[in-house]
Amino acid sequence: MRVRNYEVDWQGVVHNPNYLRYCEAGRIEYLRHIGARVDMRTLNGDAKIVLVRNETNYVLPAVYDELLTVYTRISAIRKMSFIFEGSRSSIEWPNDV
Repeated sequence: MRVRNYEVDWQGVVHNPNYLRYCEAGRIEYLRHIGARVDMRTLNGDAKIVLVRNETNYVLPAVYDELLTVYTRISAIRKMSFIFEGSRSSIEWPNDV
């Protein structure tokens, strides 16, 4: 996914809350990839996936127009819950960085 203009501050650096959006997009695509149904019927049904906690380590900022790859995996499965882990990397750096 590419960083869009409304996701950055005046210096072109991504606002912190947008990383959560990138991770959510990664989780949804991961669920689709493993064959889980992701549609309004499953979102409004009895078996809901509820996000309980987020933890983010800000190592290197993403910047405007940067093309990102989001990696997602399930790192633990418990009786009533599971844990997603995600990371991102740059595919390319914009010319002006």
